Formats: sequence, structure tokens, C-alpha cells
Amino acid sequence: MDTVFSNIAGAKITTKSLNQVWMNLFRHSDEVLMATGYVSNDAVQELHKILEQNQQIAKVKLLVGMHYLEGFSKPQYQSLCELNAFLQEHNRGTVYVTPFVKFHGKMYAFKSGSSLDGLIGSANLTCFWDKTERTYETMIHLDDHINAQKLHDDIHKTIQSLGKPINQVDAPTEFKAHNVHLEQCLGVEKIPPEETATLFSQKSKYIFNIPAKTEEKSNLNVFFGEGRKDKRGFVKSSPMV
Repeated sequence: MDTVFSNIAGAKITTKSLNQVWMNLFRHSDEVLMATGYVSNDAVQELHKILEQNQQIAKVKLLVGMHYLEGFSKPQYQSLCELNAFLQEHNRGTVYVTPFVKFHGKMYAFKSGSSLDGLIGSANLTCFWDKTERTYETMIHLDDHINAQKLHDDIHKTIQSLGKPINQVDAPTEFKAHNVHLEQCLGVEKIPPEETATLFSQKSKYIFNIPAKTEEKSNLNVFFGEGRKDKRGFVKSSPMV
């Protein structure tokens, strides 16, 4: 058992950062249980992309505990539904929400063969996948089998008791504004939806063509190829260059 912190510059306390520990456990797992309060659209899309391209993570259960009663943004909800549909289609897990009570916990269990690890503390799932997240988080890493098994079982019970598959609950009738991060910023003024629609309907002043190569080893062939491993060990599509 040990503590792990975000180790953001100015407060590097633990040997490894929380993000490093979480990602390493996730990358080597064949089953992951997650119970979190909040998620971001970016985090869910990144998680979805990684699971599509890394088949060794065979089973994923994700409980999102706060959004159903507090409200989703439309991109958050759509991304979670798409992730759930993918997991269900491939028999790899489920996305759950809590329609009965707000769940604010942050618990993660990672199973690799007979090995079990757990993390419990302050970090929402967004912390590990959203590149804009800069909140300093702290967690306890359970690396002994007895305590990790207990946490694994407790997360499973929490999902069973509080969770409902996202496709089995009523869809939201209203959504939160997509970008809530600028609401309290000085000098920021919200543009009415009508003005936004007008701006997007206007033709661009500047138009240019980008020729695409079609020969062997062209940019497109590289992009649609097998992909490459990123620094975290996940296979990702090659970027267009």
C-alpha cells in the first residue's frame, strides 16, 4: 500500500506520478472496474479510441456517478452512449450511471491474470485522459492482493447497487452548456445561439486545396495502417503528416 500524487511541478512528492501509475496499471490489465464522479467528453472519447485499438483489455465496467442527476453536456452523454454501445457489441463491458443518488467516489480496480491492483482517492476519470486537466490529485495504491481484492469486490457491489446501464435509463431531456469552463472568466461574453448559427452558416473567406498523395507509403496509407505505440504503450492511429 502506498500513496501516489499528481506530482505537478512545484509539488513532486511521490516517486511516480499518479498518471504514470494509473496508465501503467490500465495498459497491462485484462479487466478494469471504474467508479468515478465525473467524466469529460475528451476523456471518454480517448478511452473509447484506446479500447478499440487494444484488444487485450477484455472487460471494462465504468460507473459515472454525478452527471445523470446533475446534468450532462450533450457531447458527454453522446460519447458515453457510443462507448457503451461499443462495449456491449463486443461483449467487453458496460457504462453505468446512477439515477437514484449522486455517487462522488473515485475507485479503480485493475486485474491482470491473477494479479490485482486498486486505486482509491480523489481523481475522477477525466484526470487520466483529458490533457487540459490540471487539478492536483492524491490516491492510495493497493498493491497487495487481499486489499486490492476487497476494493475490486466493493466496486462491483457499488455498480450493482447504484448503477443502471446508460441505455436502460431515460435519456436526458435537457443538456448543460457544452463549455462551462469560461463562465466565470472576466471579459468572456456568451454568444447567443442565433449569432453562432449565423457565423457557422457563412462561407469562408479563404479557400485552398490540399492535394493527397496516393502512391505507396503516402500520408493516407500511413494513417490507415496498423498504427504506432504512444509513450504510454497504447496503439494509436498514425497522424496525418
